[in-house]
Amino acid sequence: MTDTPDPSDRAADDDRSLRDLLRTATRQDAERAPELLAGVQARIRKRSRGRFYADGWSRAATSPATYVITTVLVLALLAVVYAMTVPGGLRAP
Repeated sequence: MTDTPDPSDRAADDDRSLRDLLRTATRQDAERAPELLAGVQARIRKRSRGRFYADGWSRAATSPATYVITTVLVLALLAVVYAMTVPGGLRAP
């Protein structure tokens, strides 16, 4: 009898090796990724003698609540504009 490899076994081996390769690559990238933003901002602040990034708020992390509040306000404004421009407003005909 012949010992021909099953194509599904070969595909499973290829999938497994690809998964291992991707897992290794992503793990190494996560470990080597430096935090550059703070250093770049500090260097710009130093070279510009405080003209850029001198205040704390431009370097602070933004709260997710800020984005939610801004989104809600913009949607409310769009609803008001829609109600004012469409004949009949939001009422059903």
